[in-house]
Amino acid sequence: FIDLIKQTIDIHLNNNKVQQSVCALLRSIAMNSENEIDIVKFGLLNQIKLLFKTHFNDNLLQERLAGLLMNISVNSENRKIIVEQDFLPIVKKSMEDCLEINNVQERLIGALRNIAIDTKNKSIVMQNKFLEIIKKLMKLHSSHEMIQANSCSLLMTLAVNKENELEISNDNDFLDLIKNSMENHQSSFIVQQKALGALMNIAANTISRTKIIKLDILPIIKKVMQNHFKDAIVQERACTAIWNLAILDDKSKQLIVQIGLLDSIKIAIKNHISNPTVLEEACGALRILAALTENELIIVKQGYLYLLKQIILNYSNNSTILQRACGTIMNLVVNSENQKIIVKFGFLKIFKELILKNIENTEVQERLCGSIRNIVLNSNNQRKILNIELLLALTSTIQNNLNSTNVRQYTKYTVSKYN
Repeated sequence: FIDLIKQTIDIHLNNNKVQQSVCALLRSIAMNSENEIDIVKFGLLNQIKLLFKTHFNDNLLQERLAGLLMNISVNSENRKIIVEQDFLPIVKKSMEDCLEINNVQERLIGALRNIAIDTKNKSIVMQNKFLEIIKKLMKLHSSHEMIQANSCSLLMTLAVNKENELEISNDNDFLDLIKNSMENHQSSFIVQQKALGALMNIAANTISRTKIIKLDILPIIKKVMQNHFKDAIVQERACTAIWNLAILDDKSKQLIVQIGLLDSIKIAIKNHISNPTVLEEACGALRILAALTENELIIVKQGYLYLLKQIILNYSNNSTILQRACGTIMNLVVNSENQKIIVKFGFLKIFKELILKNIENTEVQERLCGSIRNIVLNSNNQRKILNIELLLALTSTIQNNLNSTNVRQYTKYTVSKYN
């Protein structure tokens, strides 16, 4: 069958109608994972490349070729071959030739996004100077949902690479364009997923975080979380973006709380209590926000202890969630009032169970021992710690985490209160 397709393309190379039909057929066939492999395996890439070059003025054919390329580039092996066969300059030329044809651009950007998934290809895409044309397309097609979604998805994928992340953030236009995408497509979950994904990856350095805060994107993130409260991917990526932005400094932590994003995180946790990925990012954001003195009481007063207790009990086997949830508590109990409240909530017995259950998980132990170190500062708590034989559990954790300076120091301090 593939041989017949190749012959048809070769024999009728200059016949637009035939080639349009052939590419429509191939694009549909390539939606099957096995077929997308066979199309490349049996040498059709040469014909596809030839059609891109021969029919550069045929917008319909360019659209179908772009859709075909997007489908076959889902496969990781195909992505490598596509780049090796020097398709990127062809993709770029088609973008330039069909600048105003949104159906072509949507699919070409989608193909480029797929190609950029591979680590090596991320750098190659950047070397081919695609950022300028992507910027132009985002401006020109600001109202087109899928061009915006695919462009943000491409930026998200490229920004996984640290050098790319810096180059993207150094171009101030991209943050403005992502912001515009979020504002212009408020009801589109797919645009918001990809835009938040781009933001969370770009916000991995201090310069980018500062720019994002200054652009006043935090209120937009809050609105997106409200509008798409049922969408787990939106909530997860929003929490990651908040986490990354909160790392910047104390002012950013304060601003995030003032804008009301603590409520947004709480709603995300409640609505997605069965989704560990959302909870991992929400607890990560909370841990950073709780590191600011002014936020410690605010977080407790907003009812987060109920949620943290539920999360810890439900996910006692999830190391990542435990680290972040217990890390949040460790920060919260720096506050003397919180030290009393947390004990009333029954956390001491939970800590004991977690210490014994996760005895060799150093990162969990460090956060548990750090929390107890803070709680023991309250004299009324000291007797309660003795009553449940928590000191005995701490002795076990030292023996099983000898290489952890934090476990040793936190536990040594707790024990010293009884000497």
